[in-house]
Amino acid sequence: MRLPKISNKKISAEMYPKQGLYNLDSRFAFGKYAGLSVTRVYSGNHIELVNRYREMLYASFEKIFSKETYKEVDNRITGPHINIEGIDEEGWVEFILAFYRGAQCDFIVDGNKVKLVVSKGGMLDKKLSKFACELASKYMTGDLQQHWVNGIGKLRPGIEFYIADDFEDKLNAAEPNPEYIYWCIRNVDGFCLPGNKNEITGLNESPMFDFDSFKTKDIKADFSFEFQMNLKVHFKSADKRTITENYRKLTEYLEDQKTLDSRQEYYSDDDNEGYYDNEKYYDRDDDEENIMRGLESGNGDQFGF
Repeated sequence: MRLPKISNKKISAEMYPKQGLYNLDSRFAFGKYAGLSVTRVYSGNHIELVNRYREMLYASFEKIFSKETYKEVDNRITGPHINIEGIDEEGWVEFILAFYRGAQCDFIVDGNKVKLVVSKGGMLDKKLSKFACELASKYMTGDLQQHWVNGIGKLRPGIEFYIADDFEDKLNAAEPNPEYIYWCIRNVDGFCLPGNKNEITGLNESPMFDFDSFKTKDIKADFSFEFQMNLKVHFKSADKRTITENYRKLTEYLEDQKTLDSRQEYYSDDDNEGYYDNEKYYDRDDDEENIMRGLESGNGDQFGF
């Protein structure tokens, strides 16, 4: 099982150079979400989330219905570590023995449909196929939501079934992470969003999409069943500390911009406008004309050559 890394390391300027004012559509130019917009990180992506959980089902079924999963340990045949409460105990014993001895399961996860067909000795086994559907439905309707585990971080029950090394990262990237936005406001030098003393503009109205549960329907005669994936939509407000820090940074940013604008106005393009000399127009920015004028006047060194 690959566990997420937890770090309390202080952020350095080298890791996150000074940032500026972002808006909800701005894309991160730093960190693990580089290239994604503030809204995308804050809210998550419900379409990608659905795809990732379908991928999770497929990877889990590959493990649950694989011969390698059923092993003999201390003179006892063991199966996958899933909750089988409510599953027929005799059927479960028969099932794990059959897979230990070489039974095979062909399955599909297509759209909102799951189909599992178990064969033993090259022949369809209807009883085992029906039991496989019951087991798959039991797994899907179990608690597959993520939880916070002290000292470890976010984990999902059944994580041992994930086979792709980057699966957890991909799933995390599809889920909402408002805390990352708040963390950037509090820790990344200069990073701020529009707002005032009472709120950060737009965040309170931004929905967050999380996986809630699978709902499965009755098993059909062809050893298939349909399912529905339920997502939950919720909203969250930033804490007062984060709002206050954002407003402080925003005020500082706007003051810096005001100072910069004043300097730009002082050194405006008006100072570089052309002028007339003996009825001839000279452009201050035209190097060739300035050089020729200097040569004509005999004062070429005044141009710094």
